[in-house]
Amino acid sequence: MIEFNWMRGLLRGLADSDCSVLISSHLLHEVERVAGHIVMIGRGRLLVQGTVDELNQGQSLEQTFLELTADTDRSAA
Repeated sequence: MIEFNWMRGLLRGLADSDCSVLISSHLLHEVERVAGHIVMIGRGRLLVQGTVDELNQGQSLEQTFLELTADTDRSAA
């Protein structure tokens, strides 16, 4: 937990100083706490991009990702 808090603080500080940071993570609940703009990729293809608020639409980023990849996962099986 301490590592996540430290990392969040570091990323927030960089964002506040107008730096861009690229994060690749499957921990979407952590990403949505620090990111301003999100790009979701599934099976090597761009699925969606936008701000956290644009992508959330009342749900978590994880739920958004699962909905976007549901059809892809079924067709790959």
